[in-house]
Amino acid sequence: MVALNEGSFKNICSIPYCIVYFYGPSCPPCKKAALVLSEVEKKFSNVKIFKINVSESPNLAFRLGVQSTPTLLFMKNGKVDNQLVNVTFSSVTKQLSSY
Repeated sequence: MVALNEGSFKNICSIPYCIVYFYGPSCPPCKKAALVLSEVEKKFSNVKIFKINVSESPNLAFRLGVQSTPTLLFMKNGKVDNQLVNVTFSSVTKQLSSY
């Protein structure tokens, strides 16, 4: 996973499809989500996954409608295509299978 911030987020707009993972550093469910995403990266090597710390980029999280952590945004051509809050391996792979 590549870490992004408010300034570098605009660089992913040229990527046809990616996942943006919003997390908090002291959030226990976020640690579990990070493990899930690590497994997803192994299975779907063609999918780019980025992470954003909401404590460091609160305005970006607000602008994209992130209300809790962990949250995954499935981005398509720079636009939010879907959002997932309940991060499990099966929920993420189910979402990815539709692409």
